[in-house]
Amino acid sequence: MSAMKLTSLLLFILEGVPGVKADRYEEGMAVKHCALSLVGEPIMYPEINRFLRLLHHHKISSFLVTNAQFPEEIRTLEPVTQLYVSVDASTKDSLKKIDRPLFKDFWQRFLDSLKALGDKVPVVSTTGQSPWTAQSPMLKARSSFL
Repeated sequence: MSAMKLTSLLLFILEGVPGVKADRYEEGMAVKHCALSLVGEPIMYPEINRFLRLLHHHKISSFLVTNAQFPEEIRTLEPVTQLYVSVDASTKDSLKKIDRPLFKDFWQRFLDSLKALGDKVPVVSTTGQSPWTAQSPMLKARSSFL
């Protein structure tokens, strides 16, 4: 069964529930957005570009979060409605400490990924969400690669 059908089945239980407006119920039955994050690294899925084309063909927006460790995949990624990168630290040492990366060349991969994103994405915004990324020296370091 497709994910879209499963979503419809999950929402079906709300039909006729007091307080659920009929027009809002109908609107909710249509899938409009798909978040590709928190499930591992989505750009490593071999069919990610095909999946993105399918979403957009059905007028479903795509929200993708990457960990900035796969620059080549970022370069070949189809257009995404919203593309985010998790920047967990601003220096090589802090990134190693926070993320415990899998690759020995993690910092170069990170920088190459940011370059690839810069070539692809017209707008960059940044948010510090932890004591590590919000510390003053970290902010200064972050500004150097943005």
